[in-house]
Amino acid sequence: MNATPPKPRPIRTAASLILLRDGPDGLEVLMLRRADKPDDQNSGASVFPGGVVDAHDRELHTRCAGLDDAAASARLALPAGGLDYYAAAVRECFEEAGVLFASDADGALVALERVDPERLAAM
Repeated sequence: MNATPPKPRPIRTAASLILLRDGPDGLEVLMLRRADKPDDQNSGASVFPGGVVDAHDRELHTRCAGLDDAAASARLALPAGGLDYYAAAVRECFEEAGVLFASDADGALVALERVDPERLAAM
């Protein structure tokens, strides 16, 4: 019996972020736990925050300070589009873990507890 092998899944561009901090007992790493779903081989897996790069991430380039697409692409050895990966990783970290890497007009880190709840929900 000739079984047809399953078609390979298409490759998706994705980005992850590894967050580290000095903790009282040494280095700490932020990891998330994937939701438990029936028939999902990745259920319950420990993962870093991240996800698929989408078209919206290119629109975030204007909000990226200190890094442009040429420099980001060079760091990632890509001809172009490297900043999409940075934007996606930061966006996904905020969406999945509630950790926001953003600064205000004065360069100070944005304190989420000071953001209007409605605006925060929209973000």
